[in-house]
Amino acid sequence: MGLGVPVTPADDVQAILDANPNGTAFSFAPGTYRPPAQGGYTPKQGQRLIGRYGAILNGAKVLSGWTQDGAAWWASAFLPGSNNGTGQCASGTLCTHRQDVFRDGVPLARVATQGEVAAGEFFTDYAANRVYVGDDPAGHLIEQAWNNRLITGTANNVTVQNFVLQFAANDAQTGVVEPTSGASGWTVNYNEVRYNHGVGIHHGTGGLATVTHNYIHDNGQLGGAGQGPGGLWEANEITANNRLLFFAGFEAGGTKWVNTDGLIVRGNYVHDNINGAQLWTDIDNIHTTYENNYVSGGTGPLIEHEISYAAVIRNNTLVQGGSPDGIGVLIFASPDVEVYGNTVYKCFHGIYAFQQDRGTGTYGPREIHNLNVHDNTITQT
Repeated sequence: MGLGVPVTPADDVQAILDANPNGTAFSFAPGTYRPPAQGGYTPKQGQRLIGRYGAILNGAKVLSGWTQDGAAWWASAFLPGSNNGTGQCASGTLCTHRQDVFRDGVPLARVATQGEVAAGEFFTDYAANRVYVGDDPAGHLIEQAWNNRLITGTANNVTVQNFVLQFAANDAQTGVVEPTSGASGWTVNYNEVRYNHGVGIHHGTGGLATVTHNYIHDNGQLGGAGQGPGGLWEANEITANNRLLFFAGFEAGGTKWVNTDGLIVRGNYVHDNINGAQLWTDIDNIHTTYENNYVSGGTGPLIEHEISYAAVIRNNTLVQGGSPDGIGVLIFASPDVEVYGNTVYKCFHGIYAFQQDRGTGTYGPREIHNLNVHDNTITQT
């Protein structure tokens, strides 16, 4: 048995959270929980939501009542009146449509018109509120992403632990787990965060978050993101994010942090995120530390520190392994950076400083100066 107030999938979870005081721990029994309201569950100050093995927070609704229409099948869905997602997509993709569809837990590929639907694909008809699929749904679980988050709120010092968090219709640049309105001090650990539309974990503007030992994969835009003071990301595996192919120049790939102070990114395994940087601090980050990470694959820089300020990038292992134009460490218009003790292997550019006129930010001119690169081991073909 878990410790804390017991919760089961049959319960009104939000009512239980509301009925208990600040600081209460809750033990979620195994099973699938589907938050009934947009925003998902909203804990109180200091509450600890702890899943027992097999506890799944699922942001999708089940589709049923299928009708065959030629080579496709349709069901009434849970769609807005039109596509209401944001962001910029890579050319030829439909990344902004948030209501993804899953067959037996596997994502289907979205197509632009009903006539294109084939096996393994789906189409959302917003005007008619229908989902069309190209495989016979009989005997299969077909789900449509619906919740715009799974756990959120304005309370401080919340813990989210030991869940599978999946299938949310969260927008680009928002997390399936995300404190809002400056809430701080959240701990998010030992979760699997997968197949959500936007960002996996976003630690919000309040900062001071601890994000550790999570497996964050196959999210639509980014695995992780955040803002604000402090922040520790440690011992996470972050892979195969940007599944829906957002445009890298908009914001896509493994991670991206903005306006942080004192962020520590340590001991993570970050690999094969798609069409963007693997680890990325962009816009007025200061006092950043990247250390002891193993970063590989993908098609963008492995570690990128862009239009930001003081940082230490040390003792990382950086293996490109997938892109002929990859960069191990990219320092982009950022002063006061030290890069040392890294092992950089098979990157087209090992350690690369790049200057461009990016104006002045919170802490002064955005320009390369006081850059100290030393004691790295760089092996190239």
